Amino acid sequence: MKEIATLGNRTFLGTSQYLIPPNEALKLQLLFDQNDAVSLSSPVKISINIKFYNDEKSNPSAGFSPQKDGTADFVITNWNSPLGTSLNKPFELVTIEETHIVDLMLYNALIGETNFITLQFWIREL
Repeated sequence: MKEIATLGNRTFLGTSQYLIPPNEALKLQLLFDQNDAVSLSSPVKISINIKFYNDEKSNPSAGFSPQKDGTADFVITNWNSPLGTSLNKPFELVTIEETHIVDLMLYNALIGETNFITLQFWIREL
């Protein structure tokens, strides 16, 4: 079975869920190829490190920090509700070959001290 879904002008790529113990980072590699967008000339690999921080002095936030090794840290701060926290709109994750944008929807709930994260990936043409 292949799932086909759209959200506005986006096409669904996939959903991933992970349980992340305290003080650990998720290393995630995403590979986009012609199965995701026919017009891609070659596969594109993106490496992301997902890190969680809890700091009572800061508001909840999420954002990228590029690293020298070519990866990016996606830092999620104070998403520590047991009921869950979610993005309110798709986050532009990456532009591929100046023809497509991959968007991310994100949900996280804290179970005890363990983060339960759901990542949903969508692609759209520019």
